[in-house]
Amino acid sequence: MTPEECKKRAEEAGVAAVLSEVGRNARVRLPMSSDFLALPIDELPLSVRSRNALMRCGLDTIGKLTAFIRENESLSNIRNLGKKSIYEVKTVLTEAAYGHLSEKEKVSFWMFACPANGKAPKE
Repeated sequence: MTPEECKKRAEEAGVAAVLSEVGRNARVRLPMSSDFLALPIDELPLSVRSRNALMRCGLDTIGKLTAFIRENESLSNIRNLGKKSIYEVKTVLTEAAYGHLSEKEKVSFWMFACPANGKAPKE
């Protein structure tokens, strides 16, 4: 898919679905504003289990959550957060971050994540 097709498909099916279609289930970088990072995780549509597990660890804002992921490279050491919950948290966070991007930032993101040749760069 071209970056334009990826962007259009993301509007229909969601960012996480498109990333998995093009083989990008590894790390992606989305720019996040300080306003977005300051939002409480209550703003994210997470399950009660996931939200409670994050709150118990003191991860009450998106900024703290992203810093934790960056520092620990995983959420697997958080009690009561299994594979499904980890997938949920990462998917919801990706979708929310993408939703806060400007149209120009969305195009730039897809230029990296979904190059025209159909092969995503390795990180």
